[in-house]
Amino acid sequence: MVLCSLILSALISIQDGPKSYANPLIGLSFQYPQTWQMSIKKGVTSFKIPSEATSKYGVLEIYAIPYRLKADDWQAMQLSVNKNLKRTVERQWQEEILSVPMLLTRISYVVGAEPTVTTIGLLYSANARKMNFRLTAPADTFDAVDTQWHEALQTLRTSTGQIPQAEDPNSKPPVDPPKTTTKPTKPVVLAHGAHPNSKQYRGKTAVGAKAGGRPVNLIIPDGWRSSVKGDGFTLTTDKLSNAVSVEISSVLDSPPPLQALQSAAGKTLVDFVKVVRRDDSPIIKTSAGMDTGWVRREGQGASGEIVVVHAFGALNDYYWTLSYRANSKAVYLQDKRLLDELIDRLAVEATK
Repeated sequence: MVLCSLILSALISIQDGPKSYANPLIGLSFQYPQTWQMSIKKGVTSFKIPSEATSKYGVLEIYAIPYRLKADDWQAMQLSVNKNLKRTVERQWQEEILSVPMLLTRISYVVGAEPTVTTIGLLYSANARKMNFRLTAPADTFDAVDTQWHEALQTLRTSTGQIPQAEDPNSKPPVDPPKTTTKPTKPVVLAHGAHPNSKQYRGKTAVGAKAGGRPVNLIIPDGWRSSVKGDGFTLTTDKLSNAVSVEISSVLDSPPPLQALQSAAGKTLVDFVKVVRRDDSPIIKTSAGMDTGWVRREGQGASGEIVVVHAFGALNDYYWTLSYRANSKAVYLQDKRLLDELIDRLAVEATK
């Protein structure tokens, strides 16, 4: 079986001592205690970290994300997003890991009746994809869990053995590392990666558009229909309860796709009287070969229950952004399979 270079694998050792986690996509590895429990769900690597003092535990989530804006822009985005979520931003600061800035934001909020703390970190290295983590634990357990994570960070190493460089947004964009030729003894494959031949998963319908002053094609999956709506398109298909709005943009004259996603999600926050749940996806590779991420909110609007989904798909200089709205969770769940398929197979590419 031929593996794509962007397939992410985690290698777990079986010795009695510390276990090892290696992420070829970000070129980093670290050791962690046997007491941590690792799991993989929807492309996210999670570690359950116990606390010796209590029966409570923390959760560490690790992502590999593309980000090339300034460090200050990252911190500003964390501040804005968490203020929108009505969470308290306790502190923002930097630490140095492997001679590279680690951008950190600590927030506090309540889950049920439990005071909770989360630290969000981004290793600001000059990689095509950077290590992004979220460490979450009950407030009375957080310090103990955070100490264990900092001890694990002391073992952080690069796959090349070279000291990494800090990101320079003005430099030439880095590229993803080449596919590793080392055969793991016990591989665990994550969902960060394209299919071996991603183009075969694209639809056959190409809709002409413009982005960055250049002609592009929006490639839509088979069975979907498009119509022009303002500067974008409306996409529909049989059995979908609500239409989907899509716009095409270019980094040549528009914000980076991750920033565009957060901006779109921020604009629709005013439609909620109360947000019951917000989910943010990791950045993964779709069947159509695009880097994608999404934000989903569930809650109460002025006229009742609503669910809003925003997503993007990016490749080279171009990206699409998508928005979907349902007037109840039941309607969203009915549409979810078709919506997920659209996000997975929607593409934009420059015309030849």
